[in-house]
Amino acid sequence: MRTSFSTNQIILQGNVTNDPKGKRTEKDVFILKFGLATNRSVKVGEEYEDRTTFHQIVCIGKGAEWLEERIKKGHKVLVIGRQENRSYETEEGEKKYMSEVVAETVTPFLTTNGSKKDKQTQEEDEYVDQVEEAVASGKLADDIPF
Repeated sequence: MRTSFSTNQIILQGNVTNDPKGKRTEKDVFILKFGLATNRSVKVGEEYEDRTTFHQIVCIGKGAEWLEERIKKGHKVLVIGRQENRSYETEEGEKKYMSEVVAETVTPFLTTNGSKKDKQTQEEDEYVDQVEEAVASGKLADDIPF
């Protein structure tokens, strides 16, 4: 019996760097790809500098289809997944290597990191405000089945 243990899990929170692009494979599997930027502050001398790391995110399946319509460039998301390395050959015969994060979960945040909000996010905010107002006024109390 083999007793070694290893794990490959990545948790990233950052900003989408391009509008996601989805496509269907020949076997009818939906694949969505987008870039993600994460930042960290590093002290350089007496000052702090932001350092950005760029990640390629890959989502597979029905969740990817749902996600394609809900995130755009500039949106903040939380990604949980695993690191995958792969290679491919170019048309010129050159072998290329790349790393990707295969997402198991992608959670969009309701705001777009302080940038101008898109129409869907504004509508979500208005709905949340209406529900909070109804709860505060007691209007929803009669609708609760318990």
